[in-house]
Amino acid sequence: MAKRPTSIKQVADAAGVSTATVSNVFSGKKPVKPELAAHVREVASKLGYHVNRAASNLRSGQSRIVPVMVPDLSDPFFTSLITEIEALAEADDFDIIVASSKDDADTEKRRIAALLSWQPAGMIIVPSSDAVPEALVTARDSMPIILTDRGVGAKGFDVVLPDNFDAGRQAGAHLAALGHRHVLIAASDLGLQAI
Repeated sequence: MAKRPTSIKQVADAAGVSTATVSNVFSGKKPVKPELAAHVREVASKLGYHVNRAASNLRSGQSRIVPVMVPDLSDPFFTSLITEIEALAEADDFDIIVASSKDDADTEKRRIAALLSWQPAGMIIVPSSDAVPEALVTARDSMPIILTDRGVGAKGFDVVLPDNFDAGRQAGAHLAALGHRHVLIAASDLGLQAI
């Protein structure tokens, strides 16, 4: 039988403090003397305690989770995007949950429903197409949702897009300067609108 996770009460009892003190140590909502905080963290570590984010969210009514969904986790562009988002989220004390739509509309729909069930603070999505999934349209009034890399012309959303037109101009100019006159452009999906 699986061992039950260590509770905040068990940590408080073992450390000789209140559950409120343990909560403050891990949430940072109220200051705790550094020596006491170190003691609580040491006891928590020995007991194998991990903050129960779901319980914290339920109590506070606020989530510190931001899901990030991309079409393909094996694509270096999307993994570098996730890395940057993770660093920014961490700096503001948010955690991210990463998901992939596998560039499939049905998978995307299921994953969005699962991510929304966490009641996140917001979402960052690279849609699998330029069409905005209906679940995001419904959810956009209850949380910030950012579309990135795709979603040209999406109404009512914050959209962060690369300047593909200028990037193409620069690449063409560079190749022309090297003397190339015949250039082949390969695209993974001609259905995605570029700007």
